[in-house]
Amino acid sequence: MQLKDIVGIVTGGAAGFGRAFAEKILTAGGQVLITDINTALLETTGQELAAKFGKKNICWMRQNVVDMDSFHRAFDLATDHFKRDVNVLVNNAGIAGYLKFWEMNAPTEFEPVITIDLTAVIRGSQVAVQQFRKKLQGKEAVIVNVSSFAGLGPVPDSPDYAAAKAGVVGFTRSCHPLKKQHNIRVIALCPGFTNTAMGNHIDSVKPELITGMGGMMDVSRVADAFVMAIEDPNNNGRCIRIVQTGTTYFQFPGDKHLYPSSKL
Repeated sequence: MQLKDIVGIVTGGAAGFGRAFAEKILTAGGQVLITDINTALLETTGQELAAKFGKKNICWMRQNVVDMDSFHRAFDLATDHFKRDVNVLVNNAGIAGYLKFWEMNAPTEFEPVITIDLTAVIRGSQVAVQQFRKKLQGKEAVIVNVSSFAGLGPVPDSPDYAAAKAGVVGFTRSCHPLKKQHNIRVIALCPGFTNTAMGNHIDSVKPELITGMGGMMDVSRVADAFVMAIEDPNNNGRCIRIVQTGTTYFQFPGDKHLYPSSKL
């Protein structure tokens, strides 16, 4: 799929990765609805993007991704605004875990991390597949799930976050048959520490984690990987690892059988 052909929904689209993904789509000539729980920031970002790319190409709505009905509302709004059917969902909204999970005074409520970072991704994807099957009737569609390098290996300081992001990886890989069944590709991005609000928070609490990964990446590196992921027709059910040393498909046992070789 080319970015110019996208009619997309990007959750967590007011800043960070979400805004960068939206700008990539808009710059290429596509159209996008951004959602976020931060109403003030969402309005500011929406107005800025509308001024730059035109109101016909961008719209926005407040969304709490925990609410499954909010995904239905997002699809309805995007279709109504753009007068075209949505063909891309980017499950980007997420929160960080508590980075001192095992300390005696650590919060015991970790459920929001699982609910927002994993359950909402599954719910959003389920709604998207229903919408794509009903509206697109076999035309290509793409779901991009934002996981993390934390989903590919252990993160002892934040095991709740690692569990949620590993769940996104497993879910994405298990969606591999959707391409053959319904022409729907599902992709996971697994970035390392990046210069976003979440990345800066981690840097303030556990700077040694950032240093150990070679420092912060710029958001543009993840946005470029997003473009490659969307445009590679063979990228289906795969996880793209984005770190300082490069951008590559992460290899799991059995991948050679499932996936063709690729430029990444």
